[in-house]
Amino acid sequence: MRPSTYRLVLAGLGLTLVLVAAAGLLLIPDGRSQALPAPLEAIEPGRDDTVGAGAQIRVNIAAGYTLTLYLDGVRIPEGETTWIPTTGELGWGPGEGKLLERFSPGNHRLRVAWERTRGVPDPGEFSWSFRSQ
Repeated sequence: MRPSTYRLVLAGLGLTLVLVAAAGLLLIPDGRSQALPAPLEAIEPGRDDTVGAGAQIRVNIAAGYTLTLYLDGVRIPEGETTWIPTTGELGWGPGEGKLLERFSPGNHRLRVAWERTRGVPDPGEFSWSFRSQ
């Protein structure tokens, strides 16, 4: 082989090493597990997220369950939430005439409790925190 061929091979190997290292750094988890217990499918805001004072809360659960939402230890009245049983989505947000008009700055704790609507009982709950600005 000619010396220029060696240079090209070494340059290619070096570039590959840099790309693999960069991809590894970008794909390493940050240590916060986002796994949710079954039957929960999604939560918003997520764990340790920072949101605005008027943020909306959304929780998705598998079909066949009901949800109850608690904010900072206080149960959110069912009349203030929106529940779509076919998709298993519960939503709530602060507003005029509701439990809160807006989130105060700082940390807030959410808790959801679920129960299966038919069949074998399967109660459970899950808690997480978020921060409001």
